Amino acid sequence: MSAGLLVTSPTAPAVPAVNPSTEELLTAVRSLFACTRRMRTWIGDAGAATVLGAVADLGESRVSAIASAVHMDMSTVSRTLTALCKEGLVATRPDEADLRSHLTRCTPAGIERIADRRARIAEQLDVRLADWDTDDVAQLSRLLNRFVDSVLSTPATDLPSEENA
Repeated sequence: MSAGLLVTSPTAPAVPAVNPSTEELLTAVRSLFACTRRMRTWIGDAGAATVLGAVADLGESRVSAIASAVHMDMSTVSRTLTALCKEGLVATRPDEADLRSHLTRCTPAGIERIADRRARIAEQLDVRLADWDTDDVAQLSRLLNRFVDSVLSTPATDLPSEENA
């Protein structure tokens, strides 16, 4: 069946046919989601670590930039940053360019925490990929980065909606 043809059945609405390799990729992505959920258990505080990691990577930033980097809403990120601030892992200061906002940065303790979390994940991956050839790991890294870049480079507003499909 070629891409673009509609698949119909008496009980289901017509849907566009999906390229078999795309269907295989969707299955792999679902498995990858399960894998990342498992990996998050390796560090315990994965939600906060995700936000803390973004602050570490971005440097001093507004909440909006951090929320955008982690693809989370600003209220969730703001609550997480408040908790991280109470733990002494991030610090804030007023944004001189816009005094209604503030800038957040990692403290030395925050940098140490995120380095520890990343090291723990890397150690776990090393154990699980011990029988992999290093070239295969490098190729997987390149392909995953390319995939992520492709997916995230297309704004959601540019994708066809169900109403427009």
